[in-house]
Amino acid sequence: MTSPASVDARVLVIGLDGASFDILDPLLEDGLLPNLAALCQRGKRAVLETVYPPISAAAWPSFYTGTGPGKHGVFAFERFDPATYGETLINASTVAMPAVWDVLTAAGMDSVYFNMPVTYPPRPLQGALVTGMLTPSEASKWAYPPVVKDELATIVGNVRIRPSLRSLFRSTPNGALQKLNRCAQAHQRAALHLLTTRPWRLAVVVFDTSDSAQHAFIGPATRDEPPPWRLQGEAGRILTQHYQRLDSLVGGLLAEAGEDCTVLVMSDHGACARRRTFVTNEWLAQAGYLRWQWLPRAKDAPYLWRKRLLGKQLAALRLGWLAQFFSQKRLNREIATPRWGRMLRSPRAPNWLATRAFADPAFGSHAIRINLRGRERDGIVEPGAEYEGLRDEIAMKLRELVDPVDGRRVIENVWRREELYNGPELHRTPDLLFSFVADRYVPLNHQIGRGIFGDAGRTRSGQHSSRGILIGAGPGIQPTELVGQAHITALAPTILRILGIATPHYMDGEPLEGYCDTSPQVTAACQDVEVSARQAPEAAQADEQILKRLEDLGYL
Repeated sequence: MTSPASVDARVLVIGLDGASFDILDPLLEDGLLPNLAALCQRGKRAVLETVYPPISAAAWPSFYTGTGPGKHGVFAFERFDPATYGETLINASTVAMPAVWDVLTAAGMDSVYFNMPVTYPPRPLQGALVTGMLTPSEASKWAYPPVVKDELATIVGNVRIRPSLRSLFRSTPNGALQKLNRCAQAHQRAALHLLTTRPWRLAVVVFDTSDSAQHAFIGPATRDEPPPWRLQGEAGRILTQHYQRLDSLVGGLLAEAGEDCTVLVMSDHGACARRRTFVTNEWLAQAGYLRWQWLPRAKDAPYLWRKRLLGKQLAALRLGWLAQFFSQKRLNREIATPRWGRMLRSPRAPNWLATRAFADPAFGSHAIRINLRGRERDGIVEPGAEYEGLRDEIAMKLRELVDPVDGRRVIENVWRREELYNGPELHRTPDLLFSFVADRYVPLNHQIGRGIFGDAGRTRSGQHSSRGILIGAGPGIQPTELVGQAHITALAPTILRILGIATPHYMDGEPLEGYCDTSPQVTAACQDVEVSARQAPEAAQADEQILKRLEDLGYL
């Protein structure tokens, strides 16, 4: 096979956030997605396995670093702090490994990135980058070079628009579809501007409205049928027609890239409809591992409070007119204000001095932490034999758990953290992680007064699975009808190999056979790059805006 690297290869990656063959295959069979169907016909496809848990915050850094969370250090949208039992938001500065654009910049290659999550704040590169999910606001410094922000504002307008789930639920079916399509179209126009005005060897463009649409509508669109799904009802119509629009927008990007460009269409995770809820902390409490207290102690209070500028708090309370009586210095002073949503959802907190295990609040209840002495602030479980014995005991009970409604087994797999992750960031992970049989349950931390199990309902049923998509076509990719398997950490090494760059030693993935020339010969060499993690001061001031969006999507 001839390597495309010998002819100045280019790679276009199109991300369809949350896309799954469980939804796409029936649409492809019905001829509703002609551009994606043509890519499948002239290339090859694979089920793209993602990291666990299948959360965008961990998946996208795994894509663009070629490493698992144990190395890049991002496991969820928040990080648990054992010193406070609270959480802090992550951003691109949290990612501890070099990104693919760092490698390309070191090799002297231009690249372009648009709307990829966990890229804020942007750092300098040879090319252009427009940040995606976790960008605080339109006023943030979300583009590099900064002139890109002004260009897109003139040509497209607000590229930061993304319909919230609440707005989709409250809209008519046609109104919801219009909101999704309008956002995707704005993103395509912005991406086309970057592709046509800047040189690039690699371009990554992400459409995230596919994920929003599935969170909102996959539950009522799929009912109880097993996948792949023939989408039903008005919810199914919205999903079908939005994917048709996305297919058309993908076609526009393909036309601009040209047939000599290698194209990879991928998703960071898949999608599923979960019908039941499982409240991890309720189960731990009833099993005797967690003890509740209704009034949190003073040193637990920061979890229920936030820091906010006085001026912003007055505006939020519709008391902005009072600002005239304060100096600007006073208005810029931080004050403590309650996180009402968290207070209302969590009027109780664990009694840490009597709690041996609890759901990790940063992992969305897919995981359990042991309240370990010497690690957690008020840890009571001794390291060593007691710790290992407790992990084994909880894992055994999880595996035996059945749903009282139908007597079916609940838990598919239980892992010790070292069985899922490896690398210098392993210490940040929970002690046990678990997955559910047939993706059936939505894991929750708190659901006061409703017991361990419940019905997910429409607003919670649209969730993630571990099975994403990969469709590849272009020079060097041999067509095949067989559906293969790949892992998300293999994409960065594959892209680099197509561009003639050897896989950096720190990457976990290997170039995918059949998608590139996997022989050791390369046309360009690149020294390993190092990027030190650093905290962005702007992100800390805008956390509340991001939290609201994550809560709207059900991530927190």
